[in-house]
Amino acid sequence: MNTLKPLSLRTSPKESQGPMAARRQNGKVPGIARRWRLLALALLAGLAAGPAAHAALSASPNPSANGSYTVSWTAVSGASRHQLYEGSALVFDGAGTSKAFSGKAAGSHSYTLAYCQHIGFPVGSTICGLPSGYDALTVTVSGTTVNPPPAKPALTVPASSSTGSYTVSWTKPSGATRFELQEKAGSGGWSGAYSGGDGSKSFSGKGTGGYSYRVRACKGQTNCSGWSATGTVRVAVLSATLTISPNPAPGGNYTVSWTGTGSELLESFNNGAATNTHSVSGTSKAFSNKAPGSYAYTLRLCLSLLGANTCVPVSQPATVTVPVPAPTGTISADPS
Repeated sequence: MNTLKPLSLRTSPKESQGPMAARRQNGKVPGIARRWRLLALALLAGLAAGPAAHAALSASPNPSANGSYTVSWTAVSGASRHQLYEGSALVFDGAGTSKAFSGKAAGSHSYTLAYCQHIGFPVGSTICGLPSGYDALTVTVSGTTVNPPPAKPALTVPASSSTGSYTVSWTKPSGATRFELQEKAGSGGWSGAYSGGDGSKSFSGKGTGGYSYRVRACKGQTNCSGWSATGTVRVAVLSATLTISPNPAPGGNYTVSWTGTGSELLESFNNGAATNTHSVSGTSKAFSNKAPGSYAYTLRLCLSLLGANTCVPVSQPATVTVPVPAPTGTISADPS
């Protein structure tokens, strides 16, 4: 039997505007508007009646031993879109004439076809849910075993990279023939980074920032696992070079200069932990009257990384030595 889906009509908003609308509100509908309304009702009645019956919907294979099959149909004359329903659920809405399924559970699955059609009144309107004339189709998935998707892969990513080059890898679950890897830069959206049968993907030329990855395993094109846990690589490219002059620096007066861009200098004393940070701009910073000892500096860049403000190193450390001052004055010998 044909299944009649609810009809939906979308009309132009202009229909409710202008003098004609005002005259309708006053209960006075001109004769031409009355004729248009009758024509529209006649057209709707004709569409609701549906086209002549077509050959039945088909599925191949039917029955299916593994839960994979394709439902096909011949295009309905005048249809702008076809709508395939599985039970009451809309599973396809487009201009094509087939829909592939995979991983369906054992049992019976029923399908009906409806369609959408553009009409000339009101201008730009589309009616959907029109009966196609096709009989309902039942597809049987036999046995108790279907074709389940592969298990989720386990993803491995390096914690950080100072060059912008690194490799992301993953396990290959049993039955998987293809893998889809997605990448997200910072807090942006996911995008495809790899699709194929390999178990790894190498990247290079990445700038300073955070890069997240996730992967899934597939049997064929559509029978895929869920996404793996997300892994994130923190890239801090060492693109700056520090120089210190003079070095050694008598009196503790010297200038730290660099190429590249940085936000702060991290300072440590006598090979100890970093204890001071100095905000910087430009390409140099002068220091004076530093106490004797050894000072190491690292240029860092502060930015928003993975939704938080983070400072990452962009240079190797550079060290300067402040010597102990030589003693001043003379000491005379005791004549006795």
